[in-house]
Amino acid sequence: MKLKSGGELSRHADITNKDAGISSGKIARLHLSVINHQDVRYFSWGIRGEVIEKSFDEKDVFYLDQRKPHRVVNKSFIDRINLVMDVIL
Repeated sequence: MKLKSGGELSRHADITNKDAGISSGKIARLHLSVINHQDVRYFSWGIRGEVIEKSFDEKDVFYLDQRKPHRVVNKSFIDRINLVMDVIL
């Protein structure tokens, strides 16, 4: 997945699949940060509505529950590239 420099993905949810999740036999979507910058910010929302903000380094692998609302903002001068993998746990 590519997010251009200065780009933004507004708040959304991707997965509506009932088989998604992190339990055994479920499908989890993992992101491998290939090209990244600390000015690429990831936002998600917790159970109580609190905003969780993160950034990732290149080569980081992370799970984002994409059934829940999330958003990404790239305020860096480079395009962000993530390799996205759906894996069965």
